[in-house]
Amino acid sequence: MKNIYLVTGFLGAGKTSFVNNFLKNYNKKVAVIVNEFGEINIDSKIIHSKENIRIHEINNGSIFCCCRMLEFANALVEMAKLDIETIVVEASGLADPANLEDIISGANARCDNEYSFMGSLCLVDARNYLKLSTALPALVSQVQNSNYLLINKSDLVDEKQIVLLEKELKEKNPKAQIIKTTYGRFDELPHEIKELKPSSPSLNTPMARPDTKVIHPKPLNQKRLDRLINKISKKAYRAKGFVTLDGKKKYIDIVGDQLTLSDIDEAHRDEIVLLNIK
Repeated sequence: MKNIYLVTGFLGAGKTSFVNNFLKNYNKKVAVIVNEFGEINIDSKIIHSKENIRIHEINNGSIFCCCRMLEFANALVEMAKLDIETIVVEASGLADPANLEDIISGANARCDNEYSFMGSLCLVDARNYLKLSTALPALVSQVQNSNYLLINKSDLVDEKQIVLLEKELKEKNPKAQIIKTTYGRFDELPHEIKELKPSSPSLNTPMARPDTKVIHPKPLNQKRLDRLINKISKKAYRAKGFVTLDGKKKYIDIVGDQLTLSDIDEAHRDEIVLLNIK
């Protein structure tokens, strides 16, 4: 039997950090499915792969939408043939996993019930969830369909914000375990099999698909970077990718007006994926 874990959370909530932290300490044979709405998958490039880790990308749509659902199921069927013990699925930031039960059941019917679902973990951005969830129903569905709710970036807000957030999460999903964390840290994945909620139609449909765009910025200095951030923050929920800043390669992550810049070990092409506000 192979174990499946689902990792959800809005854009910039810390899913990739969580996956990296887990993989760093996980010594069994594991595969990671990384889903991205856009044509280019940035997250798969910054997941720190080890020799016994396989990474499979599903791009250009949500794995819970009819446009990529069959590809997701086919990937599970093919991975059932591999010598691995665990599959971690990192869903796209606007994923609605309400139909996960149907997908796993369909895959199991094709590969002799190879998979056990161990649980869903949702990374909740302490700074942005309350503001964004009212406008983006998929975020609420992520919370409602999770076994563990990890309030990430909890060090960046005050205790009053945490209390309000915990109250909101408990109302949406009273059965989930709520854990405060920073940098996507979580000691280990659940060991007990978790029940999937009965499937319901996913909000991820071709009509609801967000508008994505890829830009290739020229090398930046601080002034040009500031102008770029100002422009992006007005029209995109999220932007992430790679840039050259003052001659050095950086990973860039923009959520609203919040910027994260990180050094990267590998040289990637300068490109930024935008998830635009419609």
